[in-house]
Amino acid sequence: MICNQSLNGIEIYSGVGNGVYNNWIGRNSAGVAFPNTYWGVYLQNSNYNSGSGNAWGTNGYGKVGKVNCVGNNIN
Repeated sequence: MICNQSLNGIEIYSGVGNGVYNNWIGRNSAGVAFPNTYWGVYLQNSNYNSGSGNAWGTNGYGKVGKVNCVGNNIN
């Protein structure tokens, strides 16, 4: 579980080829919301990262935030 963080749940800076798989992001396994304050996953200057099988809660800014990134697919 990645939840209730005061900023972003997961942060990847200048990363290439990382994976974010099968996490509870912003909620617990019972479906109770424990949102991260900003993004569930935040990517900056990061390319070609992937992820799937994540269970999303209502994070403050949404699921995935990206700045200066290409080729990422995290859902």
